[in-house]
Amino acid sequence: MVTAIYPRAYAIPLVVVVTLAGCVYLSPEAERVRVVHESAEVSGCATLGPVSRTDPTWSFTYQSWKSNENALRADTAALGGDTLLIRQERFSAAEGPRTVGEAYRCAR
Repeated sequence: MVTAIYPRAYAIPLVVVVTLAGCVYLSPEAERVRVVHESAEVSGCATLGPVSRTDPTWSFTYQSWKSNENALRADTAALGGDTLLIRQERFSAAEGPRTVGEAYRCAR
């Protein structure tokens, strides 16, 4: 007897795997990193250096951009920063979703 494989039986697990593939675990330090998009919000802060990330899944989804942002928050925290300035978000056919920013330490 041959049993049929029902595509719907794989739909929910597939959605869960695809959704979780873009997740980045954030440490408590990275969770505290504030994300800003305007240079004025980091005036008076100490610049720690540039940070950038390209999503390895090479997809053009919200999850890819969020994964990049979370990775940059972790990078900012690792540099001792508390604020991340996102300077550029772009999609390249050669690289996929790329986010470029700068890490800052601000007195709050």
